Amino acid sequence: RVQALVIDSTCLLYIAGEFTDWDGTAASDYISKYDGASWSALGTSPFTASNYPAQAGAIAIDFSDDLYTGETTATTAVLRKWDGSSWTSLVTVSSLVCGALFIDDNGDIYVCGQFTSATPTGGSAVSANNVFKYTPGAGTIVALGTGLNTRSYRAHREGGLIYFTGQFT
Repeated sequence: RVQALVIDSTCLLYIAGEFTDWDGTAASDYISKYDGASWSALGTSPFTASNYPAQAGAIAIDFSDDLYTGETTATTAVLRKWDGSSWTSLVTVSSLVCGALFIDDNGDIYVCGQFTSATPTGGSAVSANNVFKYTPGAGTIVALGTGLNTRSYRAHREGGLIYFTGQFT
């Protein structure tokens, strides 16, 4: 079951969801890439049945065609980057859902979901209620105000503003 998809600037299609060995491709577990002719795995998949990028929209492509994924797990979620050859863990969030990723024109990544804090790899936890901004080059996390009072599902930018949808009030 495919639950999220993105296309990069070279027209490579990436899909994520609940599947293993997509289209018979070994190690193409929970995430796969299509080049117009065949499917392929993205290295050794860091995903398992308990931490795949299950939330539709929890994958995004930046302007350098790097792929970012957010996981859904039982206790924590991880923001990861695929640079075309390897996976890197960037941020761990303190709950079970990374609902959506949005990358702005500066390359900053907005992460929304259901969590109370976020910790960049090698850094300290930042209080972030269900939404934060991550700056990849600096490896920093910025909470967006006081956050949202409950789960957020999606993010969208329009006219310089970022809109979030979810269960919050």
